[in-house]
Amino acid sequence: MEFSGVSFNSTYVISYKLEDIDKEWRNADNSNQAIYTYLPAGKYTFLVRSEDAEGFVGKNITRLSIVVRPHFWKTWWFYSLLVLLAIVVLYWIDRERVDRLKDLQKVRTEIANNLHKDVTTTLSHINLLGEMAKIKADKDINRSKEYIDQISSKSHNMIIAMDDILWSIDPENDSMEKTLLRMMEFTDALKQRHGASIELEVDKKIRSLNLDMKVRNEFFLIFKEGLRMIVQYADGKDTLINIDLFRNKLSLKLQDATARLDTHIDEIERAIKEINTRSALIMAEADIQYDKNGIAIILLIPAK
Repeated sequence: MEFSGVSFNSTYVISYKLEDIDKEWRNADNSNQAIYTYLPAGKYTFLVRSEDAEGFVGKNITRLSIVVRPHFWKTWWFYSLLVLLAIVVLYWIDRERVDRLKDLQKVRTEIANNLHKDVTTTLSHINLLGEMAKIKADKDINRSKEYIDQISSKSHNMIIAMDDILWSIDPENDSMEKTLLRMMEFTDALKQRHGASIELEVDKKIRSLNLDMKVRNEFFLIFKEGLRMIVQYADGKDTLINIDLFRNKLSLKLQDATARLDTHIDEIERAIKEINTRSALIMAEADIQYDKNGIAIILLIPAK
């Protein structure tokens, strides 16, 4: 700020003071300027007075009101905007959390409904086979034994299916790492039961892949159905499994050149239909090739 006196007498001295900033009066230099490098936002009063050569202070003090406005990021409306923005962000985060919980609950409910349906259907078949076995028990013992074997097989498969469903809806298993461990357990069980050689190769990047529960569950069930079709139904003895990422897609490949298609035709056709149905549920691409040279199953699932 600049100031000057109205007298042409050079023997007087001008002093100034900014209230609430300067504790004492300050004498101006020859430039008659008052320089303040920083003033907090607020209202101030700038005072200027003159003093003659004999030290007498003039009675008139010039006053200047000064208003320093704050930066926009220090205004009340900006703070209010930040608070409002924080509330919106917190609401959005909570809404996303609730939506994810609802989606998970929906998937778990769907899995539970499928379990109920499968159990009901299997129990009905077991009951029917049991009645047929009783009818044939006296007249056709061999046929009765076949029915009993089917009852045993269906009961065993139902127990495995129930165990898989209960495992899938457990929140502690909501990771690709746990899914891969489950797949390895199933692979080892088939090895021991059928004496087959099964080699499983998994890309390290797959272990940290983030898939939602429904996709991960269907992927696991397709893997089981495909491997069971090759080893159990087609008597494959040398199966190679490869799981990796291919062009932002989760890739599953199962192939066996020793698999035969002349046994369990009905089960193989049912398994192929099951794989195609489950693939469609998760928008996956399934390609099943089989001939005298064996069986190959390729599955591509979109991975975010």
